[in-house]
Amino acid sequence: MENTNNIQSKHSEYICNIMEDEVVEQTKLMMARDGEVCACDVCVYNVSALVLNNTKPHYITTQRGEMFARVDKLNIMDKTHITIEVLRAIEVVRNKKMHD
Repeated sequence: MENTNNIQSKHSEYICNIMEDEVVEQTKLMMARDGEVCACDVCVYNVSALVLNNTKPHYITTQRGEMFARVDKLNIMDKTHITIEVLRAIEVVRNKKMHD
């Protein structure tokens, strides 16, 4: 999933928070595995927003069209923190769904 909130300079370079894509990807994976929580887009993005509000951003620069191995840029502590925050946010959304 490509981040659409990147900041573009006049030199075709981008600044992006790689945590956004990583959090959404991890959220989708964990919600699908759970099986008991709604995994619709609304719930996935509600969980992701809660996680991102409790996660330090990790900005990188990239040139247009250039692909990075983004997961490699995150250390094990970042990944562990994301997992813990996703589990917490899933419980919040499970108990307070924003739809029927």
